[in-house]
Amino acid sequence: NARRSNAHDQQRRIHQPAQIGAQLGIYFQAMTTAVILPEAFGGPDTVATARMLLGKVLVSHTDGIRTAGRVVETEAYLVNDAACHAHLARRTKRTEPMFGPGGTAYVYLCYGIHHLFNIATNKPGIPEAVLVRAI
Repeated sequence: NARRSNAHDQQRRIHQPAQIGAQLGIYFQAMTTAVILPEAFGGPDTVATARMLLGKVLVSHTDGIRTAGRVVETEAYLVNDAACHAHLARRTKRTEPMFGPGGTAYVYLCYGIHHLFNIATNKPGIPEAVLVRAI
């Protein structure tokens, strides 16, 4: 199963500015500092990245409209996790963004209703991602 991180668990909460790829057109804000995440976001420890995102404010600018929300729940999906869309490096057109560099957005439609936002976190070719489960 995917490992869940809950924002209410004080031991997992990290309050340092996150960084994410400028190609996403979004950024995270923590406390009073806002930064755009670099293209090479994350690293080999996807679970630590999921924890690091807790408490950050996800901000988007689309058509001149700014929206924001605090990340309160994340899930880490690892390549050897059966719940991961790219389990055992299964590569499809839909999962292709997971194989990209850290910071690549992976958004998909779930049950024909909800768009789910994930961020690839590992090196190119290693399909791991963090699902921003709740803001």
